Amino acid sequence: MIDFDTICAMALKLEGVEEQIKWDDLVMARNGRFMFRPMKPGEKRLEGYEPREGSTVVVFRTSWERHDELLDMPESKFFKKPHYEGWPGILVETADLDEALAQELIQHAWEVAPSPASKRPKLK
Repeated sequence: MIDFDTICAMALKLEGVEEQIKWDDLVMARNGRFMFRPMKPGEKRLEGYEPREGSTVVVFRTSWERHDELLDMPESKFFKKPHYEGWPGILVETADLDEALAQELIQHAWEVAPSPASKRPKLK
């Protein structure tokens, strides 16, 4: 398990990453573009989901391709809530992250942050 402060410290080592206050909470951003943030227990966007004691739910920005890969992993610990449908973000508890996976998620968020978040393409 890794904690949110450690995830932030890892992110701050990357070029252009800064802490911002948005939505009344800390947000990690690259050059002003959202990368990830913690979710507060009881936050409406979590819609009744309660993280395990000592764990924090984090929403990471991803690409649609990585989003689908993470959700489709066998026994995936990644999840979505209706508030985030139509946006390529993914939720995960810090209790389900180790340093290597956290670094991978941070790096991916850093890579996709400069691009505007896209809505999922409509299926024809």
